[in-house]
Amino acid sequence: MRCLAARVNYKTLIVICALFTLVMVLLWNRCSSDTSGPFPRIPAGLERRGMAEDEPRQHSEETSPQEQQKAPPVAGAGRAPAPKYEEIDCVINEEHTVKGRREGNEVFLPFSWVEKYFEVYGKIAQYDGYDRFEFSHSYSKVYTQRAPYHPDGVFMSFEGYNVEVRDRVKCISGVEGVPLSTQWGPQGYFYPIQIAQYGLSHYSKNLTEKPPHVEVYETAEDKDRGRAGDWAVPKGCSLTTVWDKAKLTGVKQFSAPDTSEGVSLQLGNTRDFIISFDLKFVTNGSISVVLETTEKNQLFTVHYVSNTQLIAFRDRDIYYGIGARTSWSTLTRDLLTDLRKGVGLSNTKAVKQTKIMPKRVVRLVAKGRGFLDNVTISATAHMAAFFAASDWLVRNQD
Repeated sequence: MRCLAARVNYKTLIVICALFTLVMVLLWNRCSSDTSGPFPRIPAGLERRGMAEDEPRQHSEETSPQEQQKAPPVAGAGRAPAPKYEEIDCVINEEHTVKGRREGNEVFLPFSWVEKYFEVYGKIAQYDGYDRFEFSHSYSKVYTQRAPYHPDGVFMSFEGYNVEVRDRVKCISGVEGVPLSTQWGPQGYFYPIQIAQYGLSHYSKNLTEKPPHVEVYETAEDKDRGRAGDWAVPKGCSLTTVWDKAKLTGVKQFSAPDTSEGVSLQLGNTRDFIISFDLKFVTNGSISVVLETTEKNQLFTVHYVSNTQLIAFRDRDIYYGIGARTSWSTLTRDLLTDLRKGVGLSNTKAVKQTKIMPKRVVRLVAKGRGFLDNVTISATAHMAAFFAASDWLVRNQD
């Protein structure tokens, strides 16, 4: 019996040793697999944070570090430690250096640099009280087609385009009436694709929008002669109504030295900002429009001058060259666009952002010697923009 008890104890001891050996081998294999990868094992706290961030990673990779912290919270994220960033110098093509941010092996570059270098687009948008950064390779948008396509109808979805407000549009030429692009150079040049988009967008808007409100201020007809008090004629200047054989109608003939205040027509429109008038200069001259703005109610003046200067901005005066205009022509200008492009004028590819807006069209001022007729202000003038683009394309086709 004593031998049997000893034999049983030996068997039990052998089984226990075998189980212990097996457990040790399993633990050793598991530890080896965790440390054999190319990266060290992530601490538990960071591992939980990484799991929580996996789902929104495709959106947050394009945001700046500051925007990641403002993103909508995710479950369990409150327990994770905030990321720690270090400033790091980023050498670009061994030419210049920009300041970036580093988090571990990840490096973040300022989007202001990325935007200019790669010519991409991005903005901060707010949804449900949370900020997020929206990144895109293009400002183009895809619109759902509203109706079957017709060759004389809306072109694709161009009724939603607004070419003239783009940052890479320097201004609308006073001579040609079409946009100048700065896509590849700050000096500005005519880009046929952009001009075609400009014309097609206004053509499409003309089909989809209601007819604009139009306010007529001067036609020089007999019925308007009772409104002569709307004109101010300083000493040394003159303004008369004469018959024009080419137009077969009465027109206003003005004469005002460049050093004078000029003859002026009171407008006072606070509703619309598209001005149009028929013009013919006999000598060098200018037509200026005085605007009251949202910039502390300051007055800005947009001058349309009989030269070929593209655009200039000094103090609160904006200048657009409109050519000699020695024969009758119609000048149609968007005062909102002309004001903002002038104030935002820069030596870079993009027009500077500005919040200035016109509040009231105060008056029109004429200088030099010439003739004026059909002064109107309207909400839109889509067909004028369409024909300006069409005429340019016809004149400049190969």
